Parts: sequence; C-alpha cells; structure tokens
Amino acid sequence: MRIYKYVLALIHKQTKYIPRGATVLSVQPQDGGICLWMKIDPEETIKVSRTFVLRGTGEEVRENLEYIGTVQFRAGVWHVFELQGVVSITRKENHARS
Repeated sequence: MRIYKYVLALIHKQTKYIPRGATVLSVQPQDGGICLWMKIDPEETIKVSRTFVLRGTGEEVRENLEYIGTVQFRAGVWHVFELQGVVSITRKENHARS
C-alpha cells in the first residue's frame, strides 16, 4: 500500500479515477489547491470512478454524500464529500504522488 495525493478542482462536482479499494485518509489545502490523500494499492490495475463534491457553508447537502472533511481555502470554507452509490470501472490512471 502507498499514500497518493489527488488534487481537487474548486468546482462543485468532479470525478477521479482511483485504484479499486482505495481509502480516504485526509483532505487539506496544499500549494494553492485542495488535496485529497488516499491509501492505495499501486499494483491494482482496475480503476474505479469516485465522485467528490465540494459544498460551501449553508449549501444543500444530499443524503447520498459521505463527509470527508472541511478545508479553509482562499476566501471560503469548503466541505468535501464523496458521492455514494455511483461506480464506474476503467483502467485510466489519474493520480500524483506527494
């Protein structure tokens, strides 16, 4: 297992392709971006799509969102969630080490 970093864009909804079985460790601001650290198996060849949602304080949160963490970034506070129940499998890679 290894820890990989995924950079989240400052948009409300985005999908990342991540090795199957990865677990979220933390979300924090770093180097001008919002970063998500995950524990992954780098030998896993199957990637699954995982959708992350950013919500500002006071915005609506649907029931199928699992809370990951809160980040103070730029002039706002962003609450990061993962959309549950939507999975797509691929072999596309989309990660960075840090």
